[in-house]
Amino acid sequence: MDSFTENVLEAPDDELVCWCAGVSAKGIRDAVKNGARTLEDIRAKTGACIKGDCKNNNPRGRCCSVEIVQFLPREAFGKEAACPCCQGIRVGESDDDTEIHGGF
Repeated sequence: MDSFTENVLEAPDDELVCWCAGVSAKGIRDAVKNGARTLEDIRAKTGACIKGDCKNNNPRGRCCSVEIVQFLPREAFGKEAACPCCQGIRVGESDDDTEIHGGF
């Protein structure tokens, strides 16, 4: 699948969220349902966001952490992405400054 749903929270279960590790929206949702509360938790439970190659594979052209954190409860994540390939990107903003979570 080389296309994506604009709002990742509305993505079908089989749509990839992490393109380098092949982790789907369902995989991320299940991890959160089973207690993941941080990007590190998602990484540990799914293997997502650890290879650092999503910028090359993701049709959005950026690291998957920007999408992954949207699945987390708002109060559960910090303001800075914790992924080495996207250091300095503020969580809640896309590369084109479109607000994702709002309020940051």
